[in-house]
Amino acid sequence: MGWMINTQLGRRNLPPQQRIAVVKKFEKKIQEQAKTTQGTRTDLTSSPNGEKVITSTRTDKELAKLAGVGTGTVARFNKVMNSDDDELKKKVLANEVSINAGYEKVIETNIRQRGIGNPIKLGRCIKELEQTYGIEYGGDRKSSSNNYNLKTQSDIAEMIGISVDTLNNYK
Repeated sequence: MGWMINTQLGRRNLPPQQRIAVVKKFEKKIQEQAKTTQGTRTDLTSSPNGEKVITSTRTDKELAKLAGVGTGTVARFNKVMNSDDDELKKKVLANEVSINAGYEKVIETNIRQRGIGNPIKLGRCIKELEQTYGIEYGGDRKSSSNNYNLKTQSDIAEMIGISVDTLNNYK
């Protein structure tokens, strides 16, 4: 199976999202292989009888390895593909939007929906958005030429529809 996937992916110059989509077609087969080793001891490096030692199989790691991406990328891709936003899914698969940008949009939507109405939840959601966008106290993120599109507290406040002072009060 690995040879077949490597051959197919090797013939094409595919972006990560399309590589993951190709590999996802073999997810059930990988899960079946993982179930065969489930419950067996996988911490042994050699067998006293000279038998082949079974190694554990984690589906997400196998998919990431076959697609040539990290497990985090596969997890973010899955989060986008499991969302309700069909237009975003199409854009990610068509390589119009990156996996990370799609993931941030899904997370942003979920966080905004959770925080409506309750100030404590809204404060937690603001902190989570800041963490997602990499907003930290201090540091000059605007000095580098490739930092022009990073989100700021002002952007988050505008997104939610409040002032920056109010945003800081919620935290």
